Amino acid sequence: MLTKLLVTVAVVLAVLFGFRAISRLTAGAGRGGTRRPRLPAQDMVKCPTCQTFVTAEAPSGCDRPDCPYR
Repeated sequence: MLTKLLVTVAVVLAVLFGFRAISRLTAGAGRGGTRRPRLPAQDMVKCPTCQTFVTAEAPSGCDRPDCPYR
């Protein structure tokens, strides 16, 4: 009876650690050279008219006639 319990616990632990190892391997496989490069951070300003954020360097306006970034 005790041996059956110990074998069951061992099998459950082996499956658990196996799934963890496989998930670590598959998560690491996506880190190869196929990643897209990160874009640099940009300063943003909030448009007082439409309340959206636009880039501070080259703000592009919305289609509203009272937009200050047109």
